[in-house]
Amino acid sequence: MSRGSTLFRKQYSLLRRSFASATGESAAAKESSGPFEFVDKLPKPNVQFSNANRLHFATVDRHQMNSHLMLSIPIGTRNESSTSLGYTQAIKHIMFKNNLVYRQVAIHRAIEVASSKTAATFGREYLTVSADFPRQLTTDVLDYMSSMLSLPSFRDYDMHKVEEAIKFEFEQAETNGNIVVQDKLHRVAFRKGLGNPLFVNPKSISLDPNNMLEYYLNATKDANVVVTGVNVDHALVQDVAGKMFPNGGITTLKDLGSEEIKKFANPKELADLSSRLNGLSGGMELLKDASVYKGGEWRGENNSDDLNYFGLGFEGVSLKDKDYPAFLVLSALLRTDVNIPFGRGESVIHEVDNEFANVNISDNHFSYSDAGLFTFTFKSLASKDRLKKVIEKTVQTAKSFELNDEHLQRGKNNALMTYHYQIGNRESHSDYMANQVLFGGNYKTHDELKSALNEVTAEQVKQVLNKVFSSKPSVVAMGDDFKLPYADELEL
Repeated sequence: MSRGSTLFRKQYSLLRRSFASATGESAAAKESSGPFEFVDKLPKPNVQFSNANRLHFATVDRHQMNSHLMLSIPIGTRNESSTSLGYTQAIKHIMFKNNLVYRQVAIHRAIEVASSKTAATFGREYLTVSADFPRQLTTDVLDYMSSMLSLPSFRDYDMHKVEEAIKFEFEQAETNGNIVVQDKLHRVAFRKGLGNPLFVNPKSISLDPNNMLEYYLNATKDANVVVTGVNVDHALVQDVAGKMFPNGGITTLKDLGSEEIKKFANPKELADLSSRLNGLSGGMELLKDASVYKGGEWRGENNSDDLNYFGLGFEGVSLKDKDYPAFLVLSALLRTDVNIPFGRGESVIHEVDNEFANVNISDNHFSYSDAGLFTFTFKSLASKDRLKKVIEKTVQTAKSFELNDEHLQRGKNNALMTYHYQIGNRESHSDYMANQVLFGGNYKTHDELKSALNEVTAEQVKQVLNKVFSSKPSVVAMGDDFKLPYADELEL
């Protein structure tokens, strides 16, 4: 044996003994052949959860200087009817331009100077305002964000710019084949509600300011406001937000007389909004029914690139479902973005992806408050017969893969690792907490999630797998019609 090799072995042995000594474990224990499990020895951040009327708060304090806040309300595209399509997306843009707070521009400028940023996002079930900022600006930032949600003021002369913003986002989405496929899969899977388009063609909508105001108030009058934050003082956040939302929800007509609202508002615009609120008819249609999975098929051209896209969807699991932890484990086992290509630890679907070089397979799972959707997307340059073979083998492999103890533990670890990625930065951590509180009613901490995953059995995973793949497929074929199979041609 060479001297270099001997030196390496000695250094490696010394390193292993040092590590074992530091962690209080023997080298023999480190060589255990049992399945690996996460051992969380990091200091726990201070997690707090509280309720005040219809205000819900969830914060995590890691005692760092940079902070993040997010305000979320359960209003999304699923609430839109045929007469209010695009309203949620429009409200996202209007919040930055219109509210009754005198100090909006001044506060926004101060926030920008302090190297902070604010953003608004929307989805099928939520609308959020968020901000990254230095910790000492918590009160000013929360004042500003609260005003965006609690005092909307929709005006005619802003509609043109909002329409331009909607057009830009629609055109951007249309250039991404993956976004189009997922949106179409939702539309054929759920029809209305969760099946409403996420990005709408501005040519097909009408933005009436009074109707938008009425839609917003109808959608939020009984809604909870969820305030989530990372690296913030929980008591301070609860105090400031409580003043901006006097009745625990979005501002109503009687709230406009409160001293806290009048302190920040322009009297002329406050009177104008009061008059408009009094004049609303209360007849704006709002969808609140549960979205039922149905399945179906859509075929069309691909305007994004030269590839052929085939989307395949099945009924998933909702966030509130008792089988949700098992669904997370199943999704982790079927995922295609593995960390060790061609290794023993790769997913069962990745094996199929490796076999067919001219077809790319990706997967997604969407869990909502009352429904779910599991999807595969195939991007192809192959012939129709070859693509058909890939699709069928993917589903057959997913339905019949062996689930032993090692696979089950790997699925649990991968599900927990996905959670670690989600909380890896302030923004995604706030978003994760908001979803948990909005649609699950509470914030599931790291230890609670880990405990729920550890209790998942192989039998539970198999039951969820059977439920998913026994549902009617949702099919989206986008591209060259001669190279894309029809749903009834597939043997799934």
